[in-house]
Amino acid sequence: MSVVHIYDAISNLGISLLSNVDIQSLSNTFISPVSLYFCLSIIGNGARNETQEEILRLFGSETSKTTIDMMNTISEDILNDFKAEDNESSNDGAYEFLVANSIWSRDSFTEEFESTVVDVYNASIHTLESASEINEWVAEATNNKIETIIDEVDGMTHTIIVNALYFNGQWKYQFDSSSTIQSDFKLGNGLTEKVNMMHQSSFLTYATSGKYGQLIALPYSYNSEKQRELEAMVILPPPNSNMNDFLGTIKIEEINDIRNQFMYSQKIDFYLPKFSIEEEHNLVPMLVKKGLSLVFSPAADLSNIFLKNDDYHVDELIQKVFVQVDEKGTEAAAVTAVIMRYSASIGLNEMRCDRPFIFLIRDFQNGLILFFGIVSDKSHFTLA
Repeated sequence: MSVVHIYDAISNLGISLLSNVDIQSLSNTFISPVSLYFCLSIIGNGARNETQEEILRLFGSETSKTTIDMMNTISEDILNDFKAEDNESSNDGAYEFLVANSIWSRDSFTEEFESTVVDVYNASIHTLESASEINEWVAEATNNKIETIIDEVDGMTHTIIVNALYFNGQWKYQFDSSSTIQSDFKLGNGLTEKVNMMHQSSFLTYATSGKYGQLIALPYSYNSEKQRELEAMVILPPPNSNMNDFLGTIKIEEINDIRNQFMYSQKIDFYLPKFSIEEEHNLVPMLVKKGLSLVFSPAADLSNIFLKNDDYHVDELIQKVFVQVDEKGTEAAAVTAVIMRYSASIGLNEMRCDRPFIFLIRDFQNGLILFFGIVSDKSHFTLA
């Protein structure tokens, strides 16, 4: 049972969701495909008939059909790859990457659903009482980088499923803060602003592409005995590219091929702005455009979740993302909440990111994108 295609499907979903965003609106610029995947996979275990089929199709491919068992296998593999005991904060230069799932409900679950979410997803189960309890859980799971995900729990709110990711890693090859200078950056709206531009001249993994422009991989320090190798990748589209059009052409399979076959270590002058981004997304409209609609309607079949046979559907699917990049490394967090309610090519070896660019954090071994986004707005740049 091959599940490799699901890794690419998760990454491509994140890319395609952002391709529906107007970049000139300067919002909704970062997403965590993996955090979204965990929530949809948990829902998929409780869905039946066409409601479940829509979720499965979202993570399938033209040549490979996805089953709920496959999705559970991927989820279990990701959780095993990033076990808390191997990825918690330490003093050995390793990164910190934590994944947590929780479910808050007013009702009891079916035995099958509860055993799956506990045994496969390591989810903690709580009685739904107040927003403050959920927000406290979120803040703890993200090292206080995201402090709230729910404003209130009203009488119609029945169940809330939450996934949280937290990453904190140092660059293997750090930038020297004394080399950071004020430099021009052309914003997504065409205006130019001064930003704090980091710089290093060193041997970095780099390639050029007629379609993708310039690509560079920035590895994070890690403990090779117990951690997976993670890296950031920066993609600077060809000059004069329209970012909206560019996003619509990106394929993770092509990115992985370039990374594995054409990128190699070479001396390069690399310039990257410092930035800090906090975003909140309502993912429902984006997912509806991708063909996921039944689960958000009163016709949703979620009959394998609860012991009671009342009608429920997913009313909201919210994600908050935090990403901060500076000379030392990257800190990032994402929280996704499912709220269920009762139915009612360049020759010179210089890469200067002085115009909108793509920044992503990926698993080097399998190419899975953990965080993906566009940097284009002056409000994102760190001025100190």
